[in-house]
Amino acid sequence: MWTAWVLLAAAVVEWGRHDGWLGTSTVVTGSLPSFVWMLAAGTLAAIWVPERYRPRLWFALLAVSVVLEWLSESLSSAATFDVFDVLALLAAMPLLLLAHAFNALPKAHFHTPVARLSLFPLFALQLACTQCVDCYCGDEGDCDTLVYLSSSEIRADISPEYGNTATLQLTGKLYVLDGWLAVVDRWRGIHIFDVSDPQNPTRQVYLPVPGVTDISIKDDVMYVNAFTDLVAIDLASLQQGLYEPGSETRYFNVFTYVAPDEFTDDADLDIGEYVWGVSTLPDEGVVIGYQTDKGRLRLYGQWQEQP
Repeated sequence: MWTAWVLLAAAVVEWGRHDGWLGTSTVVTGSLPSFVWMLAAGTLAAIWVPERYRPRLWFALLAVSVVLEWLSESLSSAATFDVFDVLALLAAMPLLLLAHAFNALPKAHFHTPVARLSLFPLFALQLACTQCVDCYCGDEGDCDTLVYLSSSEIRADISPEYGNTATLQLTGKLYVLDGWLAVVDRWRGIHIFDVSDPQNPTRQVYLPVPGVTDISIKDDVMYVNAFTDLVAIDLASLQQGLYEPGSETRYFNVFTYVAPDEFTDDADLDIGEYVWGVSTLPDEGVVIGYQTDKGRLRLYGQWQEQP
């Protein structure tokens, strides 16, 4: 009876994950698959392992499962380490040991064909628990959520940040002019350095320009792209620290913007949600990344640090 109930619970939990009704909104529902996996794996292992070796095997399974949980972020970009999953694995161990003590587990038949066949559902359960991290979202491909940058955010007045506090995240094009170096921080902005001393460059100002990937300078005017727009910035006033926010000149819808593939790499999305390209900036803006069902955020092709 123990075996039947445990395997039935495993089947119901996996059905709930794949069909989406189990959910992960609470600690219990989110960690239940790990708990049931440990019970099911330990029960199946009892069929082909002698009674005196069962606890050793269970602790080995527990160790492997904890390691897989710890490595989950490396195994899948959409997964995150969850301490409650580890606690769920640990919580299953006393039940297995109790069932073992009261002889509720099936007798060992490790030398029979039935025992060898039991390996297949055992490994199938393990793969379902460790690899199918998004099954509970549904199989239609809608686990993750696209992140947009709105047109109002894209076209907000450019306010320079003077000093050396900004962080360069994704180096792009470089432009050198008269002892100054402009470095494009792809999709985010422009860092301007004083390189009059090449051995000791110092950042003078950072310009947040969403969507920038290219830069050109002519007659003391810096021209940059901003997704679909072309923006002209007075370089002289910027270098002198006299730049007024909003004094840039913006030419709307000059370019066609196509969201790069890396913005949505490994995302579990309905293909219909993709915005492949725009030549006129829509009010909702453009796609710049996505957020996983686990809360991880990927912007401009880079995973963001967890708070």
